[in-house]
Amino acid sequence: MLDEQGRTALTKELEATITRVERIHEQADKRLGNDDDVEPSVTLVVLRFNDAPTPTRGKATPRTRRPTTSRPPGRRRSRTT
Repeated sequence: MLDEQGRTALTKELEATITRVERIHEQADKRLGNDDDVEPSVTLVVLRFNDAPTPTRGKATPRTRRPTTSRPPGRRRSRTT
């Protein structure tokens, strides 16, 4: 759990990391020139969620289910194999 100061610090750290990654990318572009086929592509994903539910120790988190929908008798969902 983070307080406001912790969230601010985390945000700044992630922004600094992204800036460093962009700098690394620019340096690699200079080394590679226009040849995009030299090295495989890399994708960086950074996720930050506010108030994401987390399970507590030893307790299961409640799950929600969608309401079921009724189908007319004799009609089944087709399966593709």
